Amino acid sequence: MIKNISAVIFFWLLVVLQLQAQYISGTTEQVSAVLINPGSSDNPIIRIRIETGPNPTDLYALFFTTNGSASPSTDVDSAKVYYTGNSTVFSNTVQYGNTVHPVSSGITVNSVFALPAGINYFWLTYDLNDSALACNPLDATCYTIYVSSAGTQTPAVTDPPGYGTVSPCAVGISESIIQDGKPSIMIFPNPAFETVNLFSESGIKKAEIINSEGKVVFEKFFGGSASGAYCVNLIGMKSGIYFVKVFSKQSGEIKKLFVISGGE
Repeated sequence: MIKNISAVIFFWLLVVLQLQAQYISGTTEQVSAVLINPGSSDNPIIRIRIETGPNPTDLYALFFTTNGSASPSTDVDSAKVYYTGNSTVFSNTVQYGNTVHPVSSGITVNSVFALPAGINYFWLTYDLNDSALACNPLDATCYTIYVSSAGTQTPAVTDPPGYGTVSPCAVGISESIIQDGKPSIMIFPNPAFETVNLFSESGIKKAEIINSEGKVVFEKFFGGSASGAYCVNLIGMKSGIYFVKVFSKQSGEIKKLFVISGGE
C-alpha cells in the first residue's frame, strides 16, 4: 500500500514538473560602450540573458526599441540578433530570426527557436551606414521576451546604462600620453562629461578609474589582443578630479589625471 502511494506521489510530482513554466528569468546587459565605425557590420549593442529550466522551451520572439540612439533611421542600416548559447563571447555564427531593415524606433525579431535548459545569450547587433554621424550614441532596449511556456515576459532590466558611439568622436581636448618616445594611449575628451574614450594602438588589457580618495570606481578587463578605442560610461560619477589607470599590452601601466565636469 505504501509503495502504491509513493508511486502515485512520484507520478504527480512528474506531472507538476512538466506543467511548470520553463522560463525562469531574463535580463538585458550593455555590451556596446565602445566607438563603432561607420559602414561596419554585426556590432553588438545589447545582450539578452534568458534562463530556462528544468526542461527546454521555445523562444518565439524578442521585442526591442532603439531608445538611446540619436538617429537610428539614418545611422543604422539593419539590425540582427545572434545566439551564442551559454557563452558571453560574441559570435555572428548563429543568427536568430529575421534581419530588420530599415531600422526605426521598434525592432521585432521572431522565429521558433529551441532553448536548452540553462543560460542562453542573444545579442542585438547593428550594421551601420557609411554616412553614420560621428559622436551619435547607439543604444537599444529589450522590453519583451516571448517564450512558449510562459508567454510574454518583461526582462528584469530592459534598459541597462551605457551606449556605443559612432566613431570618430573626440569632443574637447584629446590627450596623447607619450611613453618611450611614442604615443601609447589617448584619452578624450578631458574634461569629460558622460563618457571618456581610451585608445591604444597596442591594445588595452585593463582600465581603472580612481577617485580623489583613492577608491577604484570603475574596473574593466578588455583583453588587449588588438588595437582599439573603448568608451567608458561615467554616468553616476560625481564631478571632480580622477585618475585613469590603463594597462596596455606594450607599455605596461599608465596613470593619467582627468576631470569629470557636470556629473552628479
